[in-house]
Amino acid sequence: MIAEYLEDRFPTPFNVPARSGRLLLGSAELRRSIATNVLEAVELARPEWTKQQREDEAKRGNQPSTLPVEAISLVVYVGDEKVGAIETLRDIAIPEVSELRFYDARDARRRWGRDHKYGAIEVVPASAAMGASEPAAVGSAK
Repeated sequence: MIAEYLEDRFPTPFNVPARSGRLLLGSAELRRSIATNVLEAVELARPEWTKQQREDEAKRGNQPSTLPVEAISLVVYVGDEKVGAIETLRDIAIPEVSELRFYDARDARRRWGRDHKYGAIEVVPASAAMGASEPAAVGSAK
């Protein structure tokens, strides 16, 4: 009875499939990459994550946008904290990351509760994988 009450009161926010296969870019693959930052690693190893956004950017050209980041870019999160658009990954060094998890638009909306036209990438800091209480400097890439 109490468990049912808690489930109704606090629904599980992670009602999305576990990240695996092409939805995950793990530390071993990141370390093997010739990339110099996390954005390059994504573009080299998982170009399908950014394909639709890049195609739409090419159609729009260099026109500035006043739309929210969720409408014009993949959104980058560290846990539940939004740190910015896909370009913020350029400021993150590969050793700072344990893994990257891709969420399509539907799963990102389920996970973070708002529309995400291109989806989202969750950054799991290397220190989080080691059980440290403070995340690496990943959060400073705002």
